[in-house]
Amino acid sequence: MAPGGRVLISGDGNVFKGLVKRKSPEEQELEDKQHQLAELEEELSQRELDLATLTAELQSCEQLYMTVMGWRYAELDAIRAQIAKQRLESNPTSSQARTEYTRAKEQARASAESAGEHPREAAPERFTPPEELRKLYREVAKHVHPDLAVDDEDRAIRTRLMAQANEAYEQGDADRLRAILEQYEASPEAVRGETIGDKLIRLIRKIARVRQRLEAISEEIAALEATPIGQLYARARESGESVEWLLERLAKHVDEEIAGALEEWAQLVRKRGWR
Repeated sequence: MAPGGRVLISGDGNVFKGLVKRKSPEEQELEDKQHQLAELEEELSQRELDLATLTAELQSCEQLYMTVMGWRYAELDAIRAQIAKQRLESNPTSSQARTEYTRAKEQARASAESAGEHPREAAPERFTPPEELRKLYREVAKHVHPDLAVDDEDRAIRTRLMAQANEAYEQGDADRLRAILEQYEASPEAVRGETIGDKLIRLIRKIARVRQRLEAISEEIAALEATPIGQLYARARESGESVEWLLERLAKHVDEEIAGALEEWAQLVRKRGWR
């Protein structure tokens, strides 16, 4: 028999068939599970990228929102608190007027504190990761993700590295991402040699963990998209407009509300002065 299990025919016409080694059921199952895990890992790395990108984009969007709108809402709420105060002073025995003033004053305080954390001059840069950074992050997630751990020690190492990778991605630090990937690939935890049975169990558990993480990512993304900032971001993407343009339109509307509230406050002050 020639190499590879080919049939050899002798000079006298006899046929000799070589024995071809077949994979055992366990070996075939191991190979199938490896392919399944590889596909899930690829999907997981992309979904982790989706989540990390959305998180960073919404953080940037929220900072921009507070920079543009925070002080406006703080000003509007402060005026509304003064209006509620004027109404209470005009009718000090009214429990409704007192309740409205208490609520308005608390809202004004909360708005002022929130706006103070985001000065109007500090407009942030938008998060726009280059494709190279996105590809590198996917590669890190594919190899380092905690849900691929084989034991608690390995999970702890992966969790720490993945947290560092998320931070590096948000900061646009490609060199740090490469260093994290190299650090794990060179570690003893990255090398595990065991029996087919042990490898099968490990693969089955890895597949289960990856699927669980994929479900968790979907839930996290859905929760982010359901937030007010997430809805604003989605509205901008669906309309093809930028978040800045949507905020500009919203700012004009709030400016009109501020002007109306100032006029209402002035009328109340004049009305009390006439008494």
